[in-house]
Amino acid sequence: LDLDGATDMITVEDDELHVVRWDGEGYQNQGFTGTGDAGPAAAGPWVPGDALPAVAIVTDAVTLHRGTANADSGAWTRDRFDWRAYNTALLAPGLVEDVNGDGVGDIIGFTTDPGLVLAAWQLSQGAEGQWQIVLGGKAELEGGDPLALAKCGRNLYALTGPEDAATLTRMRLRQDGATWQPVFITSIPAAGSLLACGTVDTGNPGVVVADTSGLWTSYAEGLGERGSGSVGATGAIAIADTDGDGRGEIVGCGAEACSVVAGDLDGDGLDEVVRVADDIRIAWGDSEQVFPGTGIASLGDADGDGNPDILVHDPTTGRVQLLRTAGGSVSWPGGWQTERPLAGPAGLVDMTGDGVPEVVLSDAEGRVLHTGETDPAGSGW
Repeated sequence: LDLDGATDMITVEDDELHVVRWDGEGYQNQGFTGTGDAGPAAAGPWVPGDALPAVAIVTDAVTLHRGTANADSGAWTRDRFDWRAYNTALLAPGLVEDVNGDGVGDIIGFTTDPGLVLAAWQLSQGAEGQWQIVLGGKAELEGGDPLALAKCGRNLYALTGPEDAATLTRMRLRQDGATWQPVFITSIPAAGSLLACGTVDTGNPGVVVADTSGLWTSYAEGLGERGSGSVGATGAIAIADTDGDGRGEIVGCGAEACSVVAGDLDGDGLDEVVRVADDIRIAWGDSEQVFPGTGIASLGDADGDGNPDILVHDPTTGRVQLLRTAGGSVSWPGGWQTERPLAGPAGLVDMTGDGVPEVVLSDAEGRVLHTGETDPAGSGW
């Protein structure tokens, strides 16, 4: 594993990985925790560009443990990905994307000051090159509980609760010098805790609110009511145009604890639908691919080929799975395991300005975290 010419031994237990190496004088055992369920292990370069082999543990997915060299001994060490955290005090997972067009992700989410507000932070480099967040501004919200948040263009839609008497608020992001701030436009009563925005069932930009029974209502961009229907009981909704008619179809995932996202994965102009409940299902028109895995799905371009890839994060197990798209199919998922108690969908956003996306998550303390600067040549991606 450390490429010193001597064979090393790998042993795997539940939540433990051990590497035994000869250091020239005796055998040394290094243990690494938080590695997930035990399974057969394999070692080797994951992709060209890795300095050291990676250890892969095979269960219902391939979980990768990337290696780096210990600065003192040269021994193989499990890469912890140098997590970086920003203290945003979010009440629920927020949105992370490049708002100001500088090539680096920014943060939008619910917090308190002292009542419920929606805040926007921008990332910028300090005088010594360190990354820091700057509060661009915040807007007050009605309703006691943050339920859902969606962004389409410069429009922000916040759903606050309770579910049976919710408030849907439309805001816009407005530039104020070097920062962007959310500005209140209007709000209306709504019923539900599920939210999605995009091209709705009328063929126009808008937003959809649904409850967990699957009853949904669509609204125009300015929150005028447009349509209604049902997708059946669901724990999440998305908007998809699967037939190319320019009208969004409201889709669910058919379970209380499930996730659904939609996007054009193969560049053919039609949306594919990704549903995650007891497994991961990708609908390609009339065909379907099924993979093992559970968690919350999101889309992002990991490898820069212009097509969205699929990311699935399971907060219970700490596993993050990446399914790369290639034409009309996706690859078998590769997984990352973290012992950190992380929440929410995992995002793929460039947080370091090198043109390569990092994995972005949040934690129980309301911080936004992302993996350290990724190596575009190795198994960082």
